[in-house]
Amino acid sequence: MSEQVKLENKHIAVGSNNYRLTIAKKKSRYTHHFGYKAFLSDVNSQYTNSAFFLDVDDLEKGLRAWIIKADMLNDPETAVFKQLAEWDGVIDI
Repeated sequence: MSEQVKLENKHIAVGSNNYRLTIAKKKSRYTHHFGYKAFLSDVNSQYTNSAFFLDVDDLEKGLRAWIIKADMLNDPETAVFKQLAEWDGVIDI
C-alpha cells in the first residue's frame, strides 16, 4: 500500500487522557481504492489503537465515536464504573 500522511500528531484530549492522532491516506496495492488509517496513541503510556475508514465520509462520521471507544479500551475499569455511576438503575425488560 502506498501511504500519504494527512494529519500527524494532532493533540486529542478525552477527559483527562491525552492522545496523539495520526491519519494516513492509504491505497491498496491490489485495488485502486483509497482509505484512511487512523492511529491514536496515549502520550503517557504505550497504548495505541488503530482503525481503518473506507472513505472520507466514513472517516468524518466515525472518527469521534472510534476515539471515544479507544479511550474506553485504554482504561476499561474506569469507563465501566463511570457508566455505572451515571446509570439510573432501571432495567427495562
